[in-house]
Amino acid sequence: PRCHRPTARRVCPRCHNGLPAEYCRRPGRIIALVGAKGSGKSTYITVLLHELANQVGEELRTTLMGCDERTITRYGRDFARPLYEENRLLGATRSAETEPGGPLVYLLSRTLWSFDRTLRVFGREFGIRWHRTRSLALVLFDTAGEDLRSRDRSELYLSYIGAADGVVLLLDPLGLPGA
Repeated sequence: PRCHRPTARRVCPRCHNGLPAEYCRRPGRIIALVGAKGSGKSTYITVLLHELANQVGEELRTTLMGCDERTITRYGRDFARPLYEENRLLGATRSAETEPGGPLVYLLSRTLWSFDRTLRVFGREFGIRWHRTRSLALVLFDTAGEDLRSRDRSELYLSYIGAADGVVLLLDPLGLPGA
């Protein structure tokens, strides 16, 4: 944002992070996850994406696809591998101050209806398949709990909350007084 130079890549005018092409072509929904440190935000994202890509996605006739290489690599390395391959809990998310991770951007598509027929024309069979899908870019941002502690840091690193279409607040009930 400070360089004021033209770029050939589409970037966010505020943070200058690259914008995946699918995010620019499809309507997007930004989902912000907030909660105290240790409330399970990263684990929630990992399980949500895994279930949308597998069990729940299949039942709802949806597909989930990472919109850029950074999202695909980061999800596999920082989220899926530790939880699903190494069977260990995820480590704490690092503060945006020390390690800006950026959002995970996915294309969520749902098949609304499909038509699949075989037609016979002049003794030959032809397969015809039509389907209608709806897609949207789903942007998930995993924040570090410590980025919520001070007003200055919150304003600096969490300005995306104002642009979010939804906010998921995760609480650890055992971390509440009197629990």
